[in-house]
Amino acid sequence: PPSPPTLKIMRAATPVAMRLLFASVLASASAGATAAVVAAGDASKDRTITEVVKLLQGLLDQAKADGERDRELYAKYKCYCDTSKKEKEAEIVETDSLVSQVDELKAANSKLSREVAKLDADMIENQESRDNAEAIREKEHAAFVLLKEDLETATEQMTQAIEVLSDIGADQTMGAAADHKQYMADFKPASLAKLKVTVKQALMAASAFVSKKQLVKVDAFLQAPFTGTYTSQSGEVVGILKEMRDTFSANLQEAIATEDKQSAAHAKFMQEMEIAYDTMDAEYMQKQGMLGE
Repeated sequence: PPSPPTLKIMRAATPVAMRLLFASVLASASAGATAAVVAAGDASKDRTITEVVKLLQGLLDQAKADGERDRELYAKYKCYCDTSKKEKEAEIVETDSLVSQVDELKAANSKLSREVAKLDADMIENQESRDNAEAIREKEHAAFVLLKEDLETATEQMTQAIEVLSDIGADQTMGAAADHKQYMADFKPASLAKLKVTVKQALMAASAFVSKKQLVKVDAFLQAPFTGTYTSQSGEVVGILKEMRDTFSANLQEAIATEDKQSAAHAKFMQEMEIAYDTMDAEYMQKQGMLGE
């Protein structure tokens, strides 16, 4: 145990020491409290920072997720745009192609319309040509029939006149004048008049085919008295009549040949025109149907 002096000192020192101790304890307590407060503040601060960090981390994660989602959405949008662009470009190309086809169809339709109109006009012209050709052929044939009839009649009349003149001695085959006069006496006036008429008709028919000089000679022969005095001219007249008959015969043969040639040419022309018409008509119906499609 401490000595009395020590105790005195301690007692004397106790209030001070107690105050110092209290102060020390108080300081220590204050320091501890301060430390505790600081520690508590640090802990609170740590929690705040942690929460901020967590919040920021959450925001960062959210931002990453949003960014990822945005990238996915953008990729889908870009894919949609690219696909739409290709589709639109394809549609534009198809539209241009359709427009081009429409233009081509319009041009083809216009061409078809012109061709149909031309075919129609050509068919009308073809029909008119055939009608005209048929009318001309009918006139040509009618003229041929009349000419043939005239030439055959004239030839027959010339033959009769030649035969009559030959019978009365116009060809100078009779020898004696007395015999000739006797021969002439056997002809009645009516027979002689008929001879003149026959030769006259033959001359009228021959007027377009013989010379004027020949007509004058034969006409003079007919105008002279029908007695034995004209027998010296009859030989020449008979010769002229024979020439006329030969001319008529030749003209008749030429007319027949011409008629055959014209008839054949007409038949060929009509056949070709009918074939052409049928061809145009078939083409016209075909193109008319194409216009209606």
